[in-house]
Amino acid sequence: HFMYSGVLFIMLNNEAMKTDEELAAAQDWVRKVISDQKASRHKPSFIVVCEHYQWFYGKDGDFSQFSRWNTLFDELGVDLALGANNHIYVRSNPIKDGRAVGAKKGTVYLQTSSADNERGEEMDEAVSQNADLIASRWTEGAKTISGLDMKVTPKKITIYLIDRYGNVQDDVVIPRK
Repeated sequence: HFMYSGVLFIMLNNEAMKTDEELAAAQDWVRKVISDQKASRHKPSFIVVCEHYQWFYGKDGDFSQFSRWNTLFDELGVDLALGANNHIYVRSNPIKDGRAVGAKKGTVYLQTSSADNERGEEMDEAVSQNADLIASRWTEGAKTISGLDMKVTPKKITIYLIDRYGNVQDDVVIPRK
């Protein structure tokens, strides 16, 4: 974990959380890091948690890692959860208590698509699961290239999904709580 420009970034190692015991230990560690930082002189303006695996499956919107972390993220006030692995861009609405909520109340779950033009994935035309939670999905299919641009100010985080041609495909503003 590290602080950068008022943002607490926490990186999780998915490979160290395969058993229930390992997951509990990781969650205890996250709880301690966030509690310690919130009690410090330099409290974070935003909390971002990152891991490799996806929060939702991009193909249809089904739960993935979201189910393992959402209760803790609600408890700790995580602003943004970043993931990847599934190679389909997925962004949720802000979520708290398993429901879409207002921007200043929940966690935005976002996962990146592919950036190497080789491992993109196809997705169903419509979200068949968790449609109320999923705000945006995007892929070019098997040959996908995109990137994220993140801008942080004291009042908000703004993220843009940019395709291979420099076009913005999605954007989200996460206001300070």
